Amino acid sequence: MNQLPPPKPLSFEGNVAENWRRWIQQFSLNLYLNATGFDKKPAQIQCSTLLSAAGEEALEIFNTWFGITDADKVKIDVVIRKFQ
Repeated sequence: MNQLPPPKPLSFEGNVAENWRRWIQQFSLNLYLNATGFDKKPAQIQCSTLLSAAGEEALEIFNTWFGITDADKVKIDVVIRKFQ
C-alpha cells in the first residue's frame, strides 16, 4: 500500500523540537513506514524515504552534517538520532 501519502514536510518554524517529535511519530513508530511496508525495506531506502518526506530544509541540514560516515548516513536509527 504505497499510495498512502507521507506526512507533510517537517516544519522548521516555531517550536522545532515539538515539530520534530510529532513528525517523526507520524513517519515511524509503526505508522507511515509500517503502513506502506517501508519498514521491511533496507535501511538505505528507509533513510531516503525519510529525507524525501521531511522536505528540502531537512535535506539541507542533513547535507551539513560533519563527523558522520557515509555508512551511517544510510542507517535509519542513526539519521533519526542525528536529527534529534
